[in-house]
Amino acid sequence: MGKETDLKIYLASNIKFLRIKKNITQKKIASECGKTEAAISYWENGTREPNAVDIGILSNLFNVAVDDLILKDLRLEEDTEELKIFLLKNWNLLTDDDKEYIKFIIEKRIKELDN
Repeated sequence: MGKETDLKIYLASNIKFLRIKKNITQKKIASECGKTEAAISYWENGTREPNAVDIGILSNLFNVAVDDLILKDLRLEEDTEELKIFLLKNWNLLTDDDKEYIKFIIEKRIKELDN
């Protein structure tokens, strides 16, 4: 997949992810952008893309930077944040062996990704 295709996928998935996460309807987004609900659906499935003005409106509506909306897979960041919170919340429940094993798994994965 080329870089441009990756960006289209991020934008589409981020619009849908943030809309659902923030409990905003397609109708609300359509109203804010002066578009139809069908247009928002096209944005979410990647069939069409919002223009620069609409991306700015989406950025404000979702309270996220334009660069993040376009260049990052925000679903992954959500998963990462949830995992961090989960580990911090439950770290005291783990034995020292458990903690060492978790560290081992992470270090092993880092080495695999480096190769």
